Amino acid sequence: MPLICLTGTEIADTLDLQELRKAAGLYYDTVLRSKTCNNGFIKPVCFTNKGKKKFLWSSATVEKLCLLPAVPVIIGEGTYLGSTTISKNRGDEALAFHGFLGTIQLQEKMIEVFVNVYEDSNGCKFYNLNKNDETKGSIVHYEERLSSVSEK
Repeated sequence: MPLICLTGTEIADTLDLQELRKAAGLYYDTVLRSKTCNNGFIKPVCFTNKGKKKFLWSSATVEKLCLLPAVPVIIGEGTYLGSTTISKNRGDEALAFHGFLGTIQLQEKMIEVFVNVYEDSNGCKFYNLNKNDETKGSIVHYEERLSSVSEK
């Protein structure tokens, strides 16, 4: 059962990657920026420029951009996979990464989506999402995935 069903047109009615990327940036700023997601496992999650930049420019595909509206639902209602603390200095203020998993229906396709949340001394922030087939480590082995994200 999917957490949410998306048509693929929630952000824009285009399949052009550059146009969709611009529309996703606007959606992030106008819809997500004002949201806070709560799930009972970690501090409330907000949407900052760090997550926006990572999401829009890190392996962005049309399908991945169309999944952006599902992020608050995955964080709020998805499966909390756990966290990993940062074991080395990344050059930023990261203390931990948290992982959430949810199945999303995009048009007729069911997609497992893994959402990363970045935690620093100021709280928790959306960091990125990956489809199951795009993750470097298997979602089933989330500790490996969370560890690889925390070391970047």
